[in-house]
Amino acid sequence: MKNGNRLVIVALAAAFLFVWPHQSTMSDTSQYVNNEIVFADVVVEIEIYGLGMEVYTMFGTWEISWSDPIEAPDGHIEIETEIVSMDLVGTGIICGNPGLPSPGGVRGIDPGIDFPAESFFDVYFEIEIPEKLPGQTLHNAVADHIVGFVDDFPSYFDPYNNPAPLPETPLLDEFDTEVGMMRIIHTEMTPYYPPEAQIFVDRMKGSDILMPYSENEELFRVSAEVSGPYEVLSMEFSYREMGSPDPWTPFAVDTDGSAEGWSTIADKGNGDGWSGYLDRWTFPAEGEWYDLQVTANTVRNGPISGIGGPVFIDPIPPFPEFVEIDPDSVVYAKPGRLVLLIIRFLKYAMLPPKVKIQVFPLGVDFKRPLTRVNQLAIGNSDANVDSMSCGPAAAASCLKYFADNGHPELDNPGGDTSKPEQTGEEMAGELGRAMGTNATTGTTAGGMVSGINSYLQSHGKTGWTVEHKKVDEYLDIGDMFDEFEADSEDVMMIVQNVLPNGDTVSHCVTLGSKGSTVYETEEGPVQAMHVSYTLDFMDPWGGESTENNEYNVSHDDDGKPTLVGYKVDDSAMGDAQITGYVKVSPPASGGGGSRLAIPAAPDPGWIEVATGVLQGGGIVDTFYWDTTGFPGGLYLLEVVSETPDGQTCRDLRLAGIPEYTVDADPPTPETPTKLIGSYPNPFNPITTIEFYVANDTKVDITIYDAAGRTVRHLVRSRFYGSGAHQVRWNGINDGGVRVSSGVYFYRFAADGVELSSKLVLLR
Repeated sequence: MKNGNRLVIVALAAAFLFVWPHQSTMSDTSQYVNNEIVFADVVVEIEIYGLGMEVYTMFGTWEISWSDPIEAPDGHIEIETEIVSMDLVGTGIICGNPGLPSPGGVRGIDPGIDFPAESFFDVYFEIEIPEKLPGQTLHNAVADHIVGFVDDFPSYFDPYNNPAPLPETPLLDEFDTEVGMMRIIHTEMTPYYPPEAQIFVDRMKGSDILMPYSENEELFRVSAEVSGPYEVLSMEFSYREMGSPDPWTPFAVDTDGSAEGWSTIADKGNGDGWSGYLDRWTFPAEGEWYDLQVTANTVRNGPISGIGGPVFIDPIPPFPEFVEIDPDSVVYAKPGRLVLLIIRFLKYAMLPPKVKIQVFPLGVDFKRPLTRVNQLAIGNSDANVDSMSCGPAAAASCLKYFADNGHPELDNPGGDTSKPEQTGEEMAGELGRAMGTNATTGTTAGGMVSGINSYLQSHGKTGWTVEHKKVDEYLDIGDMFDEFEADSEDVMMIVQNVLPNGDTVSHCVTLGSKGSTVYETEEGPVQAMHVSYTLDFMDPWGGESTENNEYNVSHDDDGKPTLVGYKVDDSAMGDAQITGYVKVSPPASGGGGSRLAIPAAPDPGWIEVATGVLQGGGIVDTFYWDTTGFPGGLYLLEVVSETPDGQTCRDLRLAGIPEYTVDADPPTPETPTKLIGSYPNPFNPITTIEFYVANDTKVDITIYDAAGRTVRHLVRSRFYGSGAHQVRWNGINDGGVRVSSGVYFYRFAADGVELSSKLVLLR
């Protein structure tokens, strides 16, 4: 589109009669089963005689109605399609519909012939080009015969477009004098999601209290995103006291979108994110409730505003913190001992806040079934978009999980359970359009949150929480475990690699299970605790199942959590880093709403180990956790403060109680590839097999019974990096059946080494 020219196109007013050259054989309009609002992209070429030719693009919404295919009297199968209303927008000029329906057309289809089907619309337009013909209104001499094709019926969320240019149509002025020609070059209609500006803030865990921006403790960060494929030019951020009628107070304008953001292409702060920053010390010392607003200036829809909150802004947040326990460490909790816990509360309060310390025993194994969704088979017309659609595919698998567990409307178009259930790939196609997924930036984290929210709302789901959280340290892995297991929510994990040229490439997967093992080594007076995490996931790249994707969690030289042996791209350097996750929470999950004004109800599974009050003002308080009677394993350790006015905040750590002890240190880097052993043995119901590989290599571990018959392919050609690793067997065979008590053998093959050992299962 060339600059300097403006175009106005409206459906012609009543003075011009609509022409319907195709006689419909369908008289029963009750056959209509769908009235869908679609987003229309219309590209037109206009030549004004003597003034040259220009190409213009219009955007907007069309409401389209269609019927079930029926058998006509002559035996043909027919479908009636009609444009019910039009609302188009040109370059800064509204191009609307006065309310008159545009005629549609009928296409006869031979019985037995599958779709794609053709439908057509015959439309008159009013056209204004003020820079070329000021004050004049043009119209097309004959109706434009717009042809559209759908790949399936009902089309629901499939793109609906005409791939070829249409014939030229004479343009007439108000005196019916021909002054030019118009040709529609391309028309494409895709599902329409009303654009929404959404606000994202970092809150204290379990509350609506803003958390200071980690890179600058003087600031709070407010980020925003517009859902759907809408180009944003700038974002203005503002605030006001909660519920106040006063004008909004602007505090930031982002004009280039260069704030930190994540996408499936990069995480480099190069235009993926929109953010504004609040000075903490401009707010009252006692804190106050505020609403936040963002106004996005978009190319296609003008200004779009969204309100977030309410949030509590406090220069010194009422945040309890563990002292002398590094967030990157795991608390070593010896069984039958007292664990010293020192807590500090920086804010001074006239009435001391209550505090409780609680633990959550993470299951040795926690697993949920997941639907496999192949991002490469979503079916976008641009194959490059499918290759960047891991976010929509992971989200489709996540929503399929909820659809199978109490929310069946989520995999039906528009939440209508009378319509055919969509496949995971069809859901991913719809989610991709809502997220604004494209072949340039892929899917941004904010786009995932906005798109999933839009999808939920369009399916009648309100009150859900969708959030993106970063992972910088092991503590964040524990927080992700909490979201995944403790609150029974669903989690999509974001992983990232660095390419040889220094660029980053990211990928989104849906968690399927996690496991953990805690043991200690003891050699003379020296004792050390070792913790192992294992994650598996549904990988959208090819729709791989969780069985193909089980990896140990380690860390890189900077302490960032990594997936050992997993790479987003084959050419990538090192193991994939876990950079964040997106969680989805139904209202009843325990994580779907604010807990700020209401004392937090105990979460199922949490065990209270200490209570008291905090002095505040930075003075430390001492508490103890008596581990007597607590079984070995990995725990979430949490301190929760509650102020007299009901505000709650949390601090979280990981803690481990050894499940068993071995009498040797872990292998050194010089150790050759070998089996370390299995613990416990005999076992019931789970044993951990530990091994060491000297080099990056593929590993096979197979379980056999005493007669030599294969029982379970525990590890099949899975890549592991050099170092010590663990896998577990829960006594289940390849068919998913628990095996009986007895003697079993496991064969380990890696790096040219083959070793076997014995297992004893006691039921």
